[in-house]
Amino acid sequence: PVVAFPDPGIIAYLFSVETGGAQIHVMAPNGSQHANLTGSIAYTGVPIWSRDGSKVAFERQAQEVDIYVMDADGGNLLNLTQSAEIEANPSWSPDGTHLVFEKWTGAPSDFTGVELFSVKADGSDLTQLTTNTQMDYLSAWSPDGQKIAFEVYTAAGKQAICVMDIASSNIITVTDAS
Repeated sequence: PVVAFPDPGIIAYLFSVETGGAQIHVMAPNGSQHANLTGSIAYTGVPIWSRDGSKVAFERQAQEVDIYVMDADGGNLLNLTQSAEIEANPSWSPDGTHLVFEKWTGAPSDFTGVELFSVKADGSDLTQLTTNTQMDYLSAWSPDGQKIAFEVYTAAGKQAICVMDIASSNIITVTDAS
């Protein structure tokens, strides 16, 4: 998939390779200036630009699936999570200082034990945001950075949209699980 581009208009996208993996590539909107940012990494997930366009976050599978950040030119690659669990779907805070992502703390096959975590863009201050027996995933920050919206999938197969207030950790369900 193609990912929206920041100023000055560089497009980041996944390029599939013959080994079955994918790499992050960038190009200008006119199709010029192609570059492979992740080299020979076997599997890389969808790139997410920081709001100012200086950084790219993504998931990468080496031994485990972890959240990484790198500069927009592919330099300064940093593994933010370094754990044995699966971490996926990072989302930048509006000010670019934090990411929120999902972490599979239970068995992936039963759709429970998927929680939201946040981490600073330098890899410090890893914080668990949700703790429950359901799947919390596909999170996004509010424009003011005060709330995080996310989808919930319960073991009973019900889905809902929830919003968490960052300061209080209060979670409200904004759609009924159906």
